[in-house]
Amino acid sequence: RGIRYAQRSFAIRLSLGDVWGQGQSLAFTGVVEYAASRYVASAEHCEQAIRLLRRTGDQWEVNTAEWNLALCLLRMGDLRRAVEVSRALFGNARAIGDQTAAGIALSIWTRAAGGNVDAALIDGQLDSDTEDAQTTAELHLARALRARTDNDLPAALASITVAARTVATAGLRQEYIAPIFTWAATINREIAEDASLHNPRLRRRQLRVAARSVRTALRWAHSYQNNAPHALREAALIASLRERAARATRQLARSIQLADGQGARYEAALSRAARGDLLAAWGQPRRPLAIADR
Repeated sequence: RGIRYAQRSFAIRLSLGDVWGQGQSLAFTGVVEYAASRYVASAEHCEQAIRLLRRTGDQWEVNTAEWNLALCLLRMGDLRRAVEVSRALFGNARAIGDQTAAGIALSIWTRAAGGNVDAALIDGQLDSDTEDAQTTAELHLARALRARTDNDLPAALASITVAARTVATAGLRQEYIAPIFTWAATINREIAEDASLHNPRLRRRQLRVAARSVRTALRWAHSYQNNAPHALREAALIASLRERAARATRQLARSIQLADGQGARYEAALSRAARGDLLAAWGQPRRPLAIADR
């Protein structure tokens, strides 16, 4: 329905010769398609919107279309181009004082770069005057992923907790902040894995925390399907840690199936790699590992 509305909007603006309006309608068609996991179509409409909006000189609307383009590239697994688009957008948005676009671009950049972004950029953007809860939450996600890259899981957990609290306080419910909860599941699971085998009580407690975090991620992913492959992969890894191999196998298969259906190549690759790791840990033959690695 959202796509039909956006297409009708574009048709009206085309009939009126409204170039700016055509660009905006195309951009919001891309927004709806991104939320519907139609990444290729969304990217195409965002790129068309960017070209039209640049002709009209509206950099603010260009910024919105560009961050959605960067998200599509991230989801499709074109990480290099996602970094290029989001990094350029970050600079352009800061140049005109668009703190919302700058913060969101930096969050996407951090995700696409595997956390390898200068921490000072994230801290500086968080210190900027912004009252937008989505931007603040996304920047705390970026800070969490930067800390995770540094193997500082307690700091990563602290930042992702602030991000989730920001979402709850503001009452946000939308696609852009849903990845916070899947990444929270990842961080909590990694903390559980790091718990010493010589402290089984602590390990069990942290596994319970991780399992609760996964359940939250799965609830968000039920509404925002872009996040389902990641959430299911985390659920599978928790199941394996709890010695539930059959469940882990089913959840990874579902994760891969959904990712393949969405065209989310990077998520599919991560889930295949996770399946390969589990098969190796369970002493399975090498042949399935080759399939998983591919």
